[in-house]
Amino acid sequence: MLTNADNLILPYSISNKRPAELPIQVAVTEDAILVDNDYVMTTKELADKKYDEFVTEFSDGALTPLDKILEQKMQELERLLALEMIQSKDEVIVQVDKNMSLNVMNKIMNICGRQGFSDMKFAVMMREQ
Repeated sequence: MLTNADNLILPYSISNKRPAELPIQVAVTEDAILVDNDYVMTTKELADKKYDEFVTEFSDGALTPLDKILEQKMQELERLLALEMIQSKDEVIVQVDKNMSLNVMNKIMNICGRQGFSDMKFAVMMREQ
């Protein structure tokens, strides 16, 4: 159901739960951040951005390209929800390379949350039990 981004190594899990609908996908590779397989920004840009953990925004107050695209996606989902074409609008699947820093991971999660995607699911590779 999901398309792995190039150069992305997902962590392993024994979980086999699958999403009912295909939500928005955010992929974070060593080099790039993609939303629904479209390039958004480099991972380095996000990693280098200073973050104020206490006010949950970046120190310069500027929105990242990821904020902007997720805001647009949320508006699209709100229209589909109003037309009853989908049942939920707050779900996002995050694919993160298993070697990604916690710093970048925290920033991704915060950006998703502040744009209204509070139901975050993480893609993993199924490991045989």
